[in-house]
This record gives sequence, structure tokens and C-alpha cells, in this order.
Amino acid sequence: MFAVLADDSEPFYRKMSDSPYILQLGPFEDSVTLENLQLILMLIFSALVALAVFLWVCPLSRDMKRLDSSTHAFGQGDFSIRAYDDQPDMRTARSM
Repeated sequence: MFAVLADDSEPFYRKMSDSPYILQLGPFEDSVTLENLQLILMLIFSALVALAVFLWVCPLSRDMKRLDSSTHAFGQGDFSIRAYDDQPDMRTARSM
């Protein structure tokens, strides 16, 4: 025999067979609700997107600083300055 109440925070009762005792189950707490799970997943997704943008911007920022220093030196009259790239050009690497 079960005694189930409409409110989820209320306990459940069950009479033990061949015994005068009643077993009480609950009240149960909702540890992870759908709203909490959705919030956690949104935070994880946002953190992954932020990490991807950071990893993309770091090399871009380094190259922009190198270009800025080269253009500053060129503006000061050093016409021999070049903005070199550490990686070889793909067109010249294929022909080798």
C-alpha cells in the first residue's frame, strides 16, 4: 500500500509486508533540475567558445604587434625593415 501525496517535497510511505512497520521514503530534493543543467551546459559552452576565441586571437595579436613595430620603424625612416613571417609561403614550399 502506497500513500503518495501530490507535493513532491512530501515523503512516500509504504507498509512493510507481514510487519507492523511503515517505511518512509523522502522527502526528496531535486539536486539537478533541468534549469540547473541548462545553465551548466550554457556556461560550459560559453567557456569553450571563449577559449577558442582566445586561442585564435593570441597569434593574431602577436602578428599585429610585429606589423605595428615594422610600420613604426618604416615611418621613422628605416626603409630596410621588413615584416617577416616565421612560416614559409605555401607557394614556395610546394615548388621546393
